Amino acid sequence: MWTKAFISAGLICQLLAAAALGAAQPEDGEIRPGDVYARLELLTQEIELVRAEMGAPKDDRPMVVVQNAEPRHNYFQALTLCRNSQRLCLDFTGAEGEYPPPAPRVAQPADVAGVISASLVSVRRVKTHLGLTQQVQLPARQAEKTPSDVFPLLTQANRQLRLMLDSQPTPTAVYEQLTEAVGAANRLLARFPSAAPPQSPAFERGKTPADVHGRLMHCAEHIGAIIQRSGSSTIRVDYKLTPAQIRPGDVYELASLIVSDLRYLESNLPRAPGTAAFTDSEAGRKLPSHNFQRAGLLEAQLTELQKQVEAAPGWLKPAASK
Repeated sequence: MWTKAFISAGLICQLLAAAALGAAQPEDGEIRPGDVYARLELLTQEIELVRAEMGAPKDDRPMVVVQNAEPRHNYFQALTLCRNSQRLCLDFTGAEGEYPPPAPRVAQPADVAGVISASLVSVRRVKTHLGLTQQVQLPARQAEKTPSDVFPLLTQANRQLRLMLDSQPTPTAVYEQLTEAVGAANRLLARFPSAAPPQSPAFERGKTPADVHGRLMHCAEHIGAIIQRSGSSTIRVDYKLTPAQIRPGDVYELASLIVSDLRYLESNLPRAPGTAAFTDSEAGRKLPSHNFQRAGLLEAQLTELQKQVEAAPGWLKPAASK
């Protein structure tokens, strides 16, 4: 059943990519990071045409520097890009933009390309709505590109799209991502009977997005250490932003990356029925201080998880029997 679903999703990705790009697939049919990079370059050029027509500000902050990125990291960044493209389409046309193809079991470059192509459809609908007729050609494939080259371009495209939206990502949206991360960390900790349940830190007033971003960077360091100790490689991201340059959208982006790594860890373990997710979340608008508190709980969870994994680095091995 998994195989059929995976093949269907992959086929949808390739058909959508071909339709949106108006270009043939690679000769051997396999989409590689160089193909993804070329499609992303095309999308960023289309975004620039729309931005210039809107008179929207240009995000000229430094690009992130990345090492050891994998398709799964790019896939989650591409999903954010797709959501931003849909919102831009809704802002201008009143209609929702293109939805991404079904989620794969294990993300591959073709899946990233499929989500980028869905984003392209949405941006081109905006372009048509604005009466822009300038054609952009698909750049040549750069065979030497890797997922670590794709990630910064995805981040830059997301940053630019956010500046073009009627409404920007809010601390409330960040809080939802952090709650998802806390739930995933809670499920992972449940694998260790001796793990001490971390407590949420005290609420501190007056926190800023930069404060939350800094605390989440500590969380990312813990996750990186956990993944490495578990025998896998981990992404390294230098956002190259000063505290004054950090916006709620940047915090949301980092929180999404953390969620993707936690999901990756979960995917390498047999499913544990009956393990409760963390759901303690009061309704209502959130502030950066709420996010700082929630990120503090996540940091405490990951500190405990790292301690447990240090003592049992082979904890992911049961995945082989799934």
